[in-house]
Amino acid sequence: MTNILLYALIGVVGVLVDLGLFNTLYMNLDKNYYLLYHAAGYFLGTVISFYFNSKFNFKVTTKLKYRFAAFLLVSFIGLLTSTVFIYLVSYFMNLDPRFSKLLSLFVVFAVQYSLNKKFTFSNHS
Repeated sequence: MTNILLYALIGVVGVLVDLGLFNTLYMNLDKNYYLLYHAAGYFLGTVISFYFNSKFNFKVTTKLKYRFAAFLLVSFIGLLTSTVFIYLVSYFMNLDPRFSKLLSLFVVFAVQYSLNKKFTFSNHS
């Protein structure tokens, strides 16, 4: 299986964790804090995604602290992008933040894959 397909499959696992935590918090706590719930779910999904990508997809075992830091930086760029997207779509288009969050997944996937492949998991890293 090519890296991008496995990256997407692992991404689905991370997204399910992210959405699960986001929806649990959103449905059970104050809905006004949806961006905070988004960040919490995103972070947990990111940690899980890094673990599976480093172990099973890119199969790297060296410089894991550096690679995790790079992965977090790339994920932070994705988090900022998706947070702005969710806020703008939810606020200006008056869409449910849960739907806006789903739409944001498509916005950040390609960018994060490209950056992670080049900087986080390359053999030169």
